[in-house]
Amino acid sequence: MKTKLIRLGNLTLKAHRLDQQARQLRKQLREVSGSGFYTSTALDEAGTELTISVKLPLYLQVLPDAKPLLHVFEVCEGRDRAYARLHYPRTEIGLCANKKTRLFIDAWSESFDPPKPA
Repeated sequence: MKTKLIRLGNLTLKAHRLDQQARQLRKQLREVSGSGFYTSTALDEAGTELTISVKLPLYLQVLPDAKPLLHVFEVCEGRDRAYARLHYPRTEIGLCANKKTRLFIDAWSESFDPPKPA
């Protein structure tokens, strides 16, 4: 039983160290993003593709000729009105520092009333 408790202690110490490192990394992310130019991130299972959803002004600064796609979200359970948003497609920007992970960005517009059918 003593061995299990020591192992539990070692694992707890490791978890605390990892939590501290994660807090430091989150602080660095906040410093780099300034006013918060990204909204979310996604990494594929293999760790070879990282997508960062950025705020629209940044996306358009990097890709000014991007062609958005219209997405209409219909009324459904939990949503009392239909709305639309423009999605600026996921586009490869380059490789991350490890040279194995491709970096992509995408962006969404603010929501607006969907266009009326003609």
